Amino acid sequence: EETLISDEPLTVILSQKGWIRAAKGHEVDGHKLNYRSGDGFFAAAAMRSTQTLHVFDDAGRNYSTRCHDLPSVRSLGEPLTSRFNPPPGSLFIGLLSGEPDQKVVIVSGDGYGFISQLGSLSSKNRAGKAVLTLPEDIRALPPITLSDDQQTLALLSRQGRLLLLNRQELPHLSKGRGHKLIDIHNTDLRDNSDGLLGIVALHDGNAIQIIAGKRQLLLKPKDLERFHGKRGNRGILLPRGLQRVDAFSLAF
Repeated sequence: EETLISDEPLTVILSQKGWIRAAKGHEVDGHKLNYRSGDGFFAAAAMRSTQTLHVFDDAGRNYSTRCHDLPSVRSLGEPLTSRFNPPPGSLFIGLLSGEPDQKVVIVSGDGYGFISQLGSLSSKNRAGKAVLTLPEDIRALPPITLSDDQQTLALLSRQGRLLLLNRQELPHLSKGRGHKLIDIHNTDLRDNSDGLLGIVALHDGNAIQIIAGKRQLLLKPKDLERFHGKRGNRGILLPRGLQRVDAFSLAF
């Protein structure tokens, strides 16, 4: 059956409520598609029809499926729960694709993480594979892929502490807890006043865009220099008024 699958570009679209579908090509904008009432665009993955699609949930589990038989983007898709059996109360939070040796960074909300490879995450079970070990009341964050020329990782806490690490500081594991990447106080984790917001991988010359309410901040490469530190540091606090961060991303 796999020999008969045509090798073509696909864009896989995941909705906020966990419905999935695919479109031919890499030019599809998931924000412009139709969704069920109360649902909307969540994530997209550009891949090949012959590759395995990996879906990550916030319980730290990874699920694998072929993508050539996903419903067309012209439909509203199918629920991922028709293919997988996630733990009760968990949410699908990320899509990954690539070759088996593709590097992936996996992190938890309390600031721990590691680098793995897609081939190590694969599972044929409907229940998926437990990849990230999580303490009670801590959830996994969306994983990111890592190219060979991305040597710097930026971690940002919800209280506005930014830390840039060299990727060599992270352990390479197939599963587990990982190492503490950024220090987040236990008291802040317990009362939910802080936690890791996310992680991005930087190319040389990348800037970072930070959004806090109605305020936005663009940190250019020269601005980012003072945020470099060692694994396990707490990070440097962003300027006043940016200590309640909503989102951050690369700005090319």
